[in-house]
Amino acid sequence: MENIFDEIKEDTDTVTEFENDTTLSDVATNYVEKKALNVVDLDEINTKDKVLTHSGIDTTGKPYEYKYILREDIRYRVPISVIIQIKALMESSDVTTFKVTAKGEGMRKRYTTIPLV
Repeated sequence: MENIFDEIKEDTDTVTEFENDTTLSDVATNYVEKKALNVVDLDEINTKDKVLTHSGIDTTGKPYEYKYILREDIRYRVPISVIIQIKALMESSDVTTFKVTAKGEGMRKRYTTIPLV
């Protein structure tokens, strides 16, 4: 019986270099940290918006994930409480467009999902 790993060739000596005129200073000056905003920052959301999942490891080593909508290369986090509210609103009406508001800070932040007609 053949070992399937015999077909895998280790290529540790290959380095791909890209030549350009970009310096570390240029990159640092133009760097914009990619971070997720919140659906509260959008004028409206729609039930047809694509929802993606981001997974990562926090600073304590614990895995985490969050749902987000991607618009113009910006992530807008969708809290689970908003998803639950939209589910309830969809079960009781045909509304597909919503505005999300929030009050409070941090773990005490409370979201309200408002149907838009």
